[in-house]
Amino acid sequence: MTDEIPRVTMTFFNVMVIAHDVREKALINQGALSKLTVTSKEYWEELRVTGRGPKYSEGLGHVWYRLADVQDWLEENIFKDLEAHDG
Repeated sequence: MTDEIPRVTMTFFNVMVIAHDVREKALINQGALSKLTVTSKEYWEELRVTGRGPKYSEGLGHVWYRLADVQDWLEENIFKDLEAHDG
């Protein structure tokens, strides 16, 4: 797996703020997720295939993630690890 670390870009932050009330229903595809977190599609593909990424669904030829699941996954798997290294 690549040594990528997802980041919350300003665009992703804006999406989270604007979609907060509908975060349980808002869907983003794997391509958008990679752009919003400054990571590759391959990063999310590997996490998905190995069962280590956020919950997802497939439809219309794309992999879809609920915004809420992505936010929760980032909090539990990335940000806690970063905080542990800073402390």
